[in-house]
Amino acid sequence: MKILIASNNAPSEHKKYAGIFVVNQLNFFKKNWPDIEFYQCFLQRKNTGKIGSLIKYISYFLNLRQKLKIKFEVVHFHFLFPNILLILLLKSRLRGSHVLMTLHGNDVTFSYKNTLFRYLTKKGLVYVDQILSVGTGIADEFENVYHRKVSSVIPAGIDRSIFFPKNEEKLYDFVFVGSFYKAKGLDMLLEAIELLGTKSGLYPSFCFIGSGTELCAIQAMSHPDKVTIIEDAEQSTIANYVRKSRYLVLPTRKEAFGLVITEAMYCGIPVITTPLVGPKMQVQDGSNGFLLEKINTESLVEQLVKAHFLSQEDYQQMSVRCIQSNTDYSLDRVCDKLMAIYTEMAGTNESL
Repeated sequence: MKILIASNNAPSEHKKYAGIFVVNQLNFFKKNWPDIEFYQCFLQRKNTGKIGSLIKYISYFLNLRQKLKIKFEVVHFHFLFPNILLILLLKSRLRGSHVLMTLHGNDVTFSYKNTLFRYLTKKGLVYVDQILSVGTGIADEFENVYHRKVSSVIPAGIDRSIFFPKNEEKLYDFVFVGSFYKAKGLDMLLEAIELLGTKSGLYPSFCFIGSGTELCAIQAMSHPDKVTIIEDAEQSTIANYVRKSRYLVLPTRKEAFGLVITEAMYCGIPVITTPLVGPKMQVQDGSNGFLLEKINTESLVEQLVKAHFLSQEDYQQMSVRCIQSNTDYSLDRVCDKLMAIYTEMAGTNESL
């Protein structure tokens, strides 16, 4: 059996964490199913302008076109848009293969950004045999827009060989992991940190891991001695910093799933996040973390204070519940589910 995995969001030297879950899945497949031939077509995520992005996607298209000279039983695309456009362009080369698509979040929202994108996405979906989603919220969004059923919700998968509990000295009260963008609620978090000092007299230590447009805002914070910034770290480094923190904070405004939430929990670190569908798949308020009552600065401050004053005994119990949480989201279980889908799809190819 031959399987091709394609993604337009893969790690690069500039973005070491971008789309790393696809690479992790591919490596797991190759290690555990050596008799199956796996191929890849990845577009590395880099900081480029409009011309640079155009060149990247042309190269990605040509690479995919070349790969499809091979007859694959299954072609698995990650991210609906713009991959759906490539499916349209390469539909003749995909004939005889089963096409699988995994939805991740903004790729769905972008696909109906305007009438043309929505029309082309509908046309391309005709050539997609099965659709998966990493979260229930994004599955509902897709089904409401395109009236097409998502067959399964399968998160990206967390590597337990990297994210695991380990006794570490706590150097930080809170850690943020993700892109430094307002969509991730970073502006709200920075405002909340300032309010902790002015209104509550609290000056906890924070570690920020990632990169993005709000970097300057982090660097401009008062009490810089309480702030540590780590830019674009690899997963093993992220895990080490997470284990050295008491809580992960992710005040995101939109999140299909939120890998960093369960990654932190696998390290035994409770999470403070927003009550969106994706995070609520992972966090049980007061059990393995805290959910904001509302997505605003006041609710965030309230939960940060609550977490800060949690007794050590209650914290330890919460940490244990974190480790016991979300076991179905581990990389091995996710890959087992995907392999079952690949095998079923490949079996139906025999009649083609």
